[in-house]
Amino acid sequence: TFTSKQVLNIGDPVRIYAANRLRELDLSEFIAYMTTLNISEVSDPDMGTNLKRLVLGVDPVLSTKRNTSMNVISGLTQATRLEYLDVSGYKGISSLDLSNHHLLKVLKAYQSGLTGVQIANGGLIETMHLPDTMQSIALENLSNLVDGLKFESNGKNLASISIKNCARFDSKLFIFDWFAGKVIE
Repeated sequence: TFTSKQVLNIGDPVRIYAANRLRELDLSEFIAYMTTLNISEVSDPDMGTNLKRLVLGVDPVLSTKRNTSMNVISGLTQATRLEYLDVSGYKGISSLDLSNHHLLKVLKAYQSGLTGVQIANGGLIETMHLPDTMQSIALENLSNLVDGLKFESNGKNLASISIKNCARFDSKLFIFDWFAGKVIE
């Protein structure tokens, strides 16, 4: 738990020492104030990383707070043991490269600005809640993905869908539902 007796203003740095020992980092209360985030120090060359859960976003149903000023999570590639990532409400984040995050199980990104995301081939992903801004999705060798793929507005902006060797995922039903709900303008 992080507490401060001083008022934090937009742009004030918050430094976390021994970050490679953190297992969870929840910054959701700061969503309206974050302009930059660098988590590269969560990994140490000798000790690796312990960070399994990174919560930046808020539940868009329960909170109206959003962030339009942060567009990248610096150092995200070093957090290779992540199992849970929430960027819901971050309108400035348009892409995420999670191709090296093989242990990631949950990605929540409702009401974000994501247009594309790279998921680790053969990763452990089970749940993805993606925004209506998504334009393309590629899923490959995701044996744990069953029915956890959800899009806001039925993925109305999806133009490219690639699903390969996701044995437990009913891709035919997904494509049928997506196409049935697609708004053609």
